[in-house]
Amino acid sequence: MPKFAKFILLAIPTLGLGVLHSIWDRDSSVRFSAKGSVALIEWESRNHGIPRIEIKLKNGELKRFSSSRIILTSSSVKVGDSFEKLKGSNYCLINSEEILCVN
Repeated sequence: MPKFAKFILLAIPTLGLGVLHSIWDRDSSVRFSAKGSVALIEWESRNHGIPRIEIKLKNGELKRFSSSRIILTSSSVKVGDSFEKLKGSNYCLINSEEILCVN
């Protein structure tokens, strides 16, 4: 079998999986869900300056909400605020106010 044919047989599935993985990763911020209070906010984290918000759930567990698609600002959410985001929604309820949080 020629080398080019082997390359094509390996490249097509690899590229296909790469595309599917990037789409899945892009939508992870929309799939995120949590209900609790904001425990920590890092607007420019060490991970390429991506915002990171940690939500403390009712059972004491921490959930990390970190994505380049977060469009919240320091004036819209603060530590201690009530936070709720439903899976599949681009909106968050912060102190019972609906705010667009993911673009």
